[in-house]
Amino acid sequence: MLPREAGLLSMVYGVPDMKCSTCGSDNPENAQFCAGCGAALGATTARRIRRAIKVWLVGGLMGLVTGLSFILVHDALTRLTTL
Repeated sequence: MLPREAGLLSMVYGVPDMKCSTCGSDNPENAQFCAGCGAALGATTARRIRRAIKVWLVGGLMGLVTGLSFILVHDALTRLTTL
């Protein structure tokens, strides 16, 4: 069997690993705290959810602005040709 440090094992005893966002250590999926640094692993999920919401909101706003700019440009071009 290869050592975990080789990075080739993704499962230990049939349980998928969960990486710590603080130190990068592999931990069992059901672990609440990182075995390497002691950071809370549940907070990682909450942090990822907040980040996903922010990305979604910013993306939505950018899409809205882009859509409005296309409408304004289209209106400006069509009004120039009709004058």
